[in-house]
Amino acid sequence: MVKKEIIVFGTGKYFENYMACYGLEREKHPLFAVDNNPSAVGGRKLGVEIKSPDALSEMEPNSFYVVICCAGHEEIGQQLDSMGIVDYHYYKPVPIEDMFDEGMADGAKPYGIGYVPGVFDLFHVGHLNLLRRSRARCEYLIAGVLTDELVEYFKKKRPVVPYAQRAAVVGAISYVDRVVPVDFTNTYKIDAWKKYHYDCHFSGNDHGADWNEDLRQLREVGSNMEFFEYTRATSSTQIKKML
Repeated sequence: MVKKEIIVFGTGKYFENYMACYGLEREKHPLFAVDNNPSAVGGRKLGVEIKSPDALSEMEPNSFYVVICCAGHEEIGQQLDSMGIVDYHYYKPVPIEDMFDEGMADGAKPYGIGYVPGVFDLFHVGHLNLLRRSRARCEYLIAGVLTDELVEYFKKKRPVVPYAQRAAVVGAISYVDRVVPVDFTNTYKIDAWKKYHYDCHFSGNDHGADWNEDLRQLREVGSNMEFFEYTRATSSTQIKKML
């Protein structure tokens, strides 16, 4: 059986909810989105290209199905019917917290203090997903924001947004309880642990680094490391390319 591509109809709040919940999953990531708003067509949102509904007529009828991400889904359904498209589904927004409770129905969380460092340049939904997932696993979340000097040392260029502004943005996120700078004194995981005594270090799995030694050191002091699937829908690098 040939796998059908997913086309999302609508790029508003329902679309944002869909991408926050399912944008990580390759099987549910849309090929592109369509929108009746001419001003949205030709752009991108959360890394997804936006086209006119006419683009659906150019596809093989059995090669895709449509997920309607609009409050006025009945009108969109009628529009698709008139186009001869019958394979479509209505998307019901999901409370975001329900997607990231990691099965902790009783409210219990496995860690007391969590620690999640990052550059957090050009803050986007991938950063939000990382912070949300981290906070869902701990009672108190410390977010480490890399200083401009440390970013330049590792990446050979300074971030677009300076440290003070990046730290202010991260600190305004409700999932974050405390923001701390990450510089040359605490860039190593064990050095950060000596400062903050966190129970778990959280990270996306897109870095490709060999952290076996870091994990060994942390476990010796009773801490741990956990990795989350990173959001493929968008990244700071993709945003910089578009700019």
